Amino acid sequence: MIVATSRQIGIMVRKRRHELGLTQVQIASKTKVSERTLISLERGSSDGIQLNKLLSVLDALDLDLS
Repeated sequence: MIVATSRQIGIMVRKRRHELGLTQVQIASKTKVSERTLISLERGSSDGIQLNKLLSVLDALDLDLS
């Protein structure tokens, strides 16, 4: 999937999390990202997320932006 918007990142993250059978709480805990931040990310409201946090979530889900 080619990602062009924060909304597309959110869709990709939510889909992969569901595929892995993980909860938002589990991913937040694993990545040291707040649950609120993860919820915003999945909703496509991630414009203000720090790059290191985004990369941490993507890594935990074995995703990349390419």
